[in-house]
Amino acid sequence: MELKTYLTIISRRRWVILITFGVLVCLVLGLAQLLPPSFSATARLHVRTPVGGSQSYVEYNIWYADRLMNTYADLATSSAIREELKQELGLSENPDISVGVVPSSELIKINAKSNDPELSAAFANTLASIIVQHSKEMNSQTQSTANQYLNQRKLDAEQELSLSKQAYQALVEPIATDRAHLDLLAKTVDHDQQIFLMLKDNYEQNQAKDADKLLLYESEKHMADLSKKISQEQAEWEELNAQISKSQETIDEAKRQVTLNETEYTNIVTLLDQAKISEIIQENTFTLPTIDPAIPP
Repeated sequence: MELKTYLTIISRRRWVILITFGVLVCLVLGLAQLLPPSFSATARLHVRTPVGGSQSYVEYNIWYADRLMNTYADLATSSAIREELKQELGLSENPDISVGVVPSSELIKINAKSNDPELSAAFANTLASIIVQHSKEMNSQTQSTANQYLNQRKLDAEQELSLSKQAYQALVEPIATDRAHLDLLAKTVDHDQQIFLMLKDNYEQNQAKDADKLLLYESEKHMADLSKKISQEQAEWEELNAQISKSQETIDEAKRQVTLNETEYTNIVTLLDQAKISEIIQENTFTLPTIDPAIPP
């Protein structure tokens, strides 16, 4: 009963409803004609996934690629870049631009809106060009800083290696002379001991024959002098041998330092070679974003 009543009311007032709907449509169309048109254009930045490794091994760094793309996107919306864009295009206000990373891709989308289709494309393309230029500067600065650091480390390692070799050589040369003197002392002691034994045998033989006391006295004195000389030579040999042993410890430490410095220098040279190879790989596979320019709608 109620539904029939409602339908009756609508039927009686259908013209009012139709006229009201028609007025609303006309108002919407009129307002649409009065509003300025809006055009949007989209430029795309293609950021290739960074690679690393060596001549025989290439690694694609997906994690770093995500960070890199987010960095570019954030850079594109920074106040400094927007100010640069305004100056580049001669604008008084910031253009209507949005920047976003396309998920699971290597793309960054730059969308620009304007009342002029040509301007919307110019906004997007100019911002893309600015981002590319800044990425070039950042990449160049990073490579330059890394190369400068490694080259400085190489120079320092070369100097340290040279100094350690000089210190090692300065220790080795004197000890060679000391070793020669030690060998000479050993031979002298051995020679004097043989003479002492001969004098002792001769003394004992003369003593058994009841030789002249003066002759025996001279033999005793000669043996005493020779024994004293042998004792002094042995003491000198022991002192020099102890000194050489102590010096050898210093020499061994100096040699270890030379080995460490040689290893450090070799490692730095290897890092420099890897950096050069990595730079070549990046130039061939990934360096900077490339632009898919916006086209006026």
